[in-house]
Amino acid sequence: MQTILFIELLGGIGDVLIALPAIQALGRAYPQAKLTVLTFAPGGELITSDPLIHAVVCLDRQQNHAPHLVRNAVEALLKRDRFDLIVSDTNYGGIDVLLQQSHTSRVVTNLWRSPPPDQKVDDRFLHILQAEGLITPADIAPAQLHLLPAEPLHMQQQLGTIAQPLVVLYPDAGMAIKRWSTANFVRVGQALQQQYNATLVVPVGSDPEQSAQIVEAMGGTALVWAQGTLRELAALMATAALVIAADTGPARIAAALQTPTMTLFGPSWHDRYGQPAPHVNLQGYPDCPERNIGNFTMQRCWDSGECPFDRWQTCLEDISPAQVLAAAAPFLQPSDFNIERSPPKLEMPSLKRHHLTSELETPSLKRHHLTSELETPSLERHHLTSELETLSLGLQQSSSPLPTPHSPLPTPHSPLPQSPMVTRPQHPGHAARQHWRCVDDQSGFTCHQSSSARSPFNLNGESRWVTGSRAVAVGR
Repeated sequence: MQTILFIELLGGIGDVLIALPAIQALGRAYPQAKLTVLTFAPGGELITSDPLIHAVVCLDRQQNHAPHLVRNAVEALLKRDRFDLIVSDTNYGGIDVLLQQSHTSRVVTNLWRSPPPDQKVDDRFLHILQAEGLITPADIAPAQLHLLPAEPLHMQQQLGTIAQPLVVLYPDAGMAIKRWSTANFVRVGQALQQQYNATLVVPVGSDPEQSAQIVEAMGGTALVWAQGTLRELAALMATAALVIAADTGPARIAAALQTPTMTLFGPSWHDRYGQPAPHVNLQGYPDCPERNIGNFTMQRCWDSGECPFDRWQTCLEDISPAQVLAAAAPFLQPSDFNIERSPPKLEMPSLKRHHLTSELETPSLKRHHLTSELETPSLERHHLTSELETLSLGLQQSSSPLPTPHSPLPTPHSPLPQSPMVTRPQHPGHAARQHWRCVDDQSGFTCHQSSSARSPFNLNGESRWVTGSRAVAVGR
């Protein structure tokens, strides 16, 4: 096995991260093979520094709305390069038929097929690859994003010396039906400030006004984080003690960086799309009679964008701020964060790997090489001129025959492995999550751990914006 192509063209940032455990398992199973990933921008930029991936080819995301253009781009890549193995989670536009007719030695398509309702989607991908005899249990691990050493350092320099813990609130989601209310994020943010002296950061999503409203209402040291690249967002989340987000791609980014993550689910089912422990998945209205665990896109709320019941606008309203605070408490022990911390110094890992990032902007793809342009008019690739160096990536060499197809899938590792590129405080309370209870007593929230009560949360102050490396106060 010398060349492998993984096709992930479902269109969402979260889809890239759902596929990442399968992509990385193939990289571990065949460490000598050249592994190429074909996906959409901007999600592809998240995996350009992955030491298991040799090349990332990115299609313009606008092509996601034109299946024939996506198919043409896949066809152009197959004409340009030969692969020994192609694995794909994408079938629309006749892509699956195109792959089967490509004369590739081995093709595995439709990694979504026949999913049990109680199995996480990314685990399903791994089960299928294992049943196909392509990976072994030893190749499987939770998804892990790799930042370059300078990225978290630069982000910590932008943040400066701030009160810990740093908590990222990410209220944005692709559809209104998947969003928790602005008022709920404000109440949780104020409570975290009062209880833990937390610094709250709210990244700008599709609605800049929403981020500004949340920060202004929270007051205190809360910050709006200006919209940048996905890698900049990842670096911010890598420095956080906790990320609280709707069921959206950025929640998966945080989890893949081993940052404790709380994801709020509405139409989609938490046990199917949630993150493995110790991350927390909270489900709104789990007994909804409309719920289709196997395919939530068949629910009326997904088709219309509105909840069909009069009791609320979205079933995420069933998740209370008290529930979120109780789930957050084990990650944010006050004794762990009673001082301000300056950005830590991170050691540079030693790495030696040529990496390739590619971009397919139109079905007529162009390619740029290190110092010269290839004549092929159909593909554009950009080679990185720097080399990454690593001594120990824990990759497993495989010289044995392919495994038997029905080996059991191991459970995800818990606790999650710590990224060698990111330093953050440890959270000894992970295992004690069930011992916390938060109650809304009208004047604020009171949290209890066993018999120890906390004071009600009330806080006044002014909000601040962060634009690049500048912090500017705005009125309340």
